[in-house]
Amino acid sequence: MSIKVENLSYSYPDLAVLKDLSFTAPEEKMLAVLGPNGVGKSTLFKCLLGLRPNYQGKISLYDQDIKKLNPKELARHIAYIPQIERSSFHYTVKETVLMGTTAALGFFAQPGLEQERRVEEVLTGLGLNHLIYRDFQTLSGGESKLVMLARALVQGAKILIMDEPTAALDYGNALRVMAILQDLTKRGYTLLYSTHDPNQALNFSDSVLALYDGEISAYGSTEKVMTSELLHRLYQVKVRIDQLEDGNRICIPLEI
Repeated sequence: MSIKVENLSYSYPDLAVLKDLSFTAPEEKMLAVLGPNGVGKSTLFKCLLGLRPNYQGKISLYDQDIKKLNPKELARHIAYIPQIERSSFHYTVKETVLMGTTAALGFFAQPGLEQERRVEEVLTGLGLNHLIYRDFQTLSGGESKLVMLARALVQGAKILIMDEPTAALDYGNALRVMAILQDLTKRGYTLLYSTHDPNQALNFSDSVLALYDGEISAYGSTEKVMTSELLHRLYQVKVRIDQLEDGNRICIPLEI
């Protein structure tokens, strides 16, 4: 298992956010994290990234306790793609992606020709080579999301953690991003992402972690976990999950 979480709890001074979570993120699979706003999805990701080290329980990365790894060691294995990324500076797409290579460099080292070649290779692979000299601030939402994915890929980490990877994207771009993410698992990547769209979990994810009130409401394979009963419990709406002729499933709201 790439990531193993055992009895994870986390509290702010006046609020218990995560309560005794235990789950694993298998290698080369997609794990969707579902749950209403405020249930602790972002806090969970921050714990996995080593940004909230004062948790109770244990998080293991390839059988190593992450509390024993320094930030640089963590960055070699895990890359984070935030929901929104905007810079106050006018960096080009190439410069923005090149920043992802610094995790593998020494403290005073600067990216060189090898790192630039890697950036161009990743941008081409994502179909973004035509944007290489564009100002990052001028990109559309879909373009900027893919550029941030490119920055994570050049980091060299094989585990990607994403906070709502399709937030604010139109329907077409959202599908394209999810298809690219799913394809990454075939290339050896492990993905954990949060989403508010049950259909994304149904159609793209191998497994689902559903959180409610800081606890695990359900966890397991998507086929077994994603039920109308679970979605009603999470979001207090009635839905129906239908099986389509091509084998895919779809979530249909019945009553709001």
